[in-house]
Amino acid sequence: MAPDDQQVHPVVIQDGLTREPILAFVTAGVTEAEAETVDLAWERALYSLLARILSKTKGDCRPPEHLGWSWRRKIANRSEPIPPVFFALRCGNDTQGMMAVTTGQPSRIPIQIGAPVVYIEYISTAPWNLNDILSHLNDTPRYRAIGSALLATAVQYSRDSGFGGRIGLHALPQAEGFYRDACEMTDLGYDREHDLRYFEFTEKQAQRFFTGDEA
Repeated sequence: MAPDDQQVHPVVIQDGLTREPILAFVTAGVTEAEAETVDLAWERALYSLLARILSKTKGDCRPPEHLGWSWRRKIANRSEPIPPVFFALRCGNDTQGMMAVTTGQPSRIPIQIGAPVVYIEYISTAPWNLNDILSHLNDTPRYRAIGSALLATAVQYSRDSGFGGRIGLHALPQAEGFYRDACEMTDLGYDREHDLRYFEFTEKQAQRFFTGDEA
């Protein structure tokens, strides 16, 4: 999938209240203009939520660690010769999640050391889907399972690239439990270069996550 092709494929997420499955769509290829629209919508929503929380809890809330990310700048600054591919997950006329991936980084897991992986450079969810933030207001997310749907997209992209589903990422501290416990990725420990913990899927782990089967 090339970044400018705007290829679209369906994914399943959940209704935030009922947890019923909902069809959404992931686009591979995001323009700067599209990303700027996302940045503006997410920024307004996030600061509105944080202001409401501050007035209610007197500051007892940790903002999301991706606060201040600009997807437009990330797209504008993508480097050659192999720039990241940007994905947008859309549902209900809004962008619910974003992700950027690159290909070819070597695996760090001993059983597949050196084999290429799809590396997730960035991944985030729209503020109105962040349960950790909304729980301070006793609100429910608009949608759930956005992160899982994007991770499954990365696994499929890895398969399409001939990497068997192998993916890797550095996790922000607030997301470590999600990747380690919910997704059952291999925790390869703290990486001093990035000042973050590094996680990977083996092909078998990717298969189990993607389909629920052991392969």
